[in-house]
Amino acid sequence: MDASRRCSRRSRLHGPYAEWTRKIGGKTVTRRLTEAELTAWQPLFDNAKKIRALLAELQDLTLEIIEASPDQDNDT
Repeated sequence: MDASRRCSRRSRLHGPYAEWTRKIGGKTVTRRLTEAELTAWQPLFDNAKKIRALLAELQDLTLEIIEASPDQDNDT
């Protein structure tokens, strides 16, 4: 079978696709989403992105505070 026929038989496999990727038990899990799922779940994904950004900001601020504090004895 030539390449053009192979490609035309699998034309539905061409992207782009909406995918949801996350870590579960230390392993990467990806799920392809339907258009309806993406529409319904988009607010959840947006909120998760905001939470990650806020957490990164909190971590940066915490590091700044720690670095700005005077050195303390590590024996306590």
